[in-house]
Amino acid sequence: MSKLESSPTTQISSQQSKLKAEENKKKKPPPQYNPRWKGYCLILISSLINLSSISNIDQQSDFSGEWGFCLCFGVFSFVFALLILILDRTQCGVETFSFTKAMDGKLEGYVLLFVSLWWLVGVAYITQVNGIAYKANNIYFSSWLVPASCAYTLNKWSTEKDVLSFAEMTGLSATLKSWYILFLSSVVSLGSSIDMLLHLYSIKQDQAIAGVVIGIVSTCLSIGWICVHYKFIEFFKQGGWQELSCCVVLIVLWIIGVSIITQEGGIGSTLGGSGCRNIDNQLYGIQITELENCTISLVGSDQERLTYNCYDTINRSIPGSNLYFSVWCCLGATLNIALRWKAQQALQFAQAQNERLMDKAKISSGDGEDGASDGEDLEDFEDADDY
Repeated sequence: MSKLESSPTTQISSQQSKLKAEENKKKKPPPQYNPRWKGYCLILISSLINLSSISNIDQQSDFSGEWGFCLCFGVFSFVFALLILILDRTQCGVETFSFTKAMDGKLEGYVLLFVSLWWLVGVAYITQVNGIAYKANNIYFSSWLVPASCAYTLNKWSTEKDVLSFAEMTGLSATLKSWYILFLSSVVSLGSSIDMLLHLYSIKQDQAIAGVVIGIVSTCLSIGWICVHYKFIEFFKQGGWQELSCCVVLIVLWIIGVSIITQEGGIGSTLGGSGCRNIDNQLYGIQITELENCTISLVGSDQERLTYNCYDTINRSIPGSNLYFSVWCCLGATLNIALRWKAQQALQFAQAQNERLMDKAKISSGDGEDGASDGEDLEDFEDADDY
C-alpha cells in the first residue's frame, strides 16, 4: 500500500519540477550574439593567412624589416578576433562581463579603433619598399585585407551606435568619396616614392622624384577639396568649375605619373619588383671575393674571374613596392571625380530649385497673412464708424 500511495506524489513532484524548469527557461532572455560577428570572422581569417604566410618565410632571406615584428601584427589581431568569437558564441561569463555592452557599448568601439590603428602601422611596415610582403602574394593581399576588415567592423559598430559612419562622412556630395580615395592612395604613393629614393642608386631616381612631386600635389589638392566639402575652406564651392578644373589637372598629372612609374623597367612596373636582388652562391657556383673601387669581382666554378661595376649590378634591381596599385588607384579616383562632378551639378541644381520653391512658398504665405490682417482691420474700422 505504501508503494501505491507514494507513486502519485512522486509524479506530482516531478511534474512540478518540470514546470519550474520551464518557467525558469522562459524567464531567461535568449542569448544576444554580437551582430558584427561577420567582421570578426573576416579579421580572423585574414590574420590567419597573414601570420601563417609570414611564418613560412626564411628569416635569413633578403627583405627590409624584422621578421618577428612583421609576424606580431597578425598574431595580435588573430588572437583578438578568436577570443571575441569564442566568448560571444559560448556566452561564457556574459553575466559578469559583456564585451558588447561594457561602458555602454563604447569599449568595443575603442578596441576596434585601436586594432585599426595597429594595422595601419602594420600594413605600412609589412608593405614597405622591399618589405616582406613581396616575398609572397598572400602576405601582401592579407596585409591590406586585415585593416580593411577592421575598418569594416568599426564602421558597422559606429553605424549601430549612431556615432559617425563612413556613409555620413562621405555622403555630403557625389564626389567626396572619390576625394577620400584619392587622398589615401596619394599618401601611399607619396610614402612609397620617398621610400624608393632610399633604395635606388641609379638614374631610376628621377622616376621616384616624379612620384614624390605628383604625390605631394595630389595629396595637398585632395585634402584641400575635402576641407571645402566640410566648409573649412570657403574660397571655393563644391561642384563648381574650380573643382572640375582641379580634377582635370590631376588627371593629366596622374596620366604622366602612371606612364613614367609603370613603364617597362620602371620603379612601379610590377608588384614584387624586378631584376637581380642577390646572388645565390650555391645556385650559380660563384663566390664574391672583393669589393673595391665600386667593382665586384666574381670567381665562377671554372675559376674564371668576372668583374662588374657595382652600380651596373644595382641598376638591375628594382625592389617591390605599393606603387603599381597606388598610382592606378589615384588615376581611377580622379577619373571618377570627373564623372561624378556632373551628378553633383545636377544635385546642386535640384537643391537650388527646392530652396527657391520654399522661399516662394514662405513669401506667398506671408502675403496671405498680411492680407487677412488688413481685412480684419478694415472690418473693425467699419464697425467703429457704425457706432
